Amino acid sequence: MLFDISLKKYPVVDFIGIYSELASIVKSYNKLNHRNNKKSEAKLHKHAMHLIRLLMTGTDILLGKGITTRRKNEHSLLMDIRNGKLPFDEIFNLANEFQEKFHDAAKQTALPYEPDLEAIDRLMIKIYEMSF
Repeated sequence: MLFDISLKKYPVVDFIGIYSELASIVKSYNKLNHRNNKKSEAKLHKHAMHLIRLLMTGTDILLGKGITTRRKNEHSLLMDIRNGKLPFDEIFNLANEFQEKFHDAAKQTALPYEPDLEAIDRLMIKIYEMSF
């Protein structure tokens, strides 16, 4: 399995998360053998489903559509991935498509590059004060 990537000024934290997820998938995939094939494949399909779902959600956030926790429109696709109804080649193609959409959304997002730490601090203080 080969991986070709070219990134410029990509946030290290985001890259580490993506790298960790890919490393985990590759590690799980390499562990497959005849004895635990079904169990490991089920895990891989579940991880693949979560990867696709996270790319969808991240794209929505970058485009200002908010966070959708119940993906009604994509539910059957996600369940097909999770239940192993799609071959890995097709899943990898889907992941590439959704990753391209994510990167396109990142290029046009209205979100600031850095978070407003002062606003976050004020919000956290307000939440903390409300809990007592």
